[in-house]
Amino acid sequence: CVFPAYPWKNGSFEGLRAQGGFLVSSEMKEGRIESLFIESLYGNRCTVYLDGRIRNVTVCEAGSGSGVKSSGPENNEIGNKIRFSFETRPACEYEIVVEY
Repeated sequence: CVFPAYPWKNGSFEGLRAQGGFLVSSEMKEGRIESLFIESLYGNRCTVYLDGRIRNVTVCEAGSGSGVKSSGPENNEIGNKIRFSFETRPACEYEIVVEY
């Protein structure tokens, strides 16, 4: 989950290691995700949990801008969260664009 219990409205991080072989970088402004990048180290399927206020998610390869098919977003039983997932390729970075 990106910013699961972050107490401030603004913040960012880079290169956070996530389960499954991913590096995650994100920025939040005024309580909303402004940017979200996920680098796949091994080509595993990536599952992401985000704030339930998000209405739509688009996944693109960061370098080419090519769209990537993803499941969801769908509501999840974990609090007020949504979940989506997508297949990745090793050493490829993905940009996640969210709409509130």
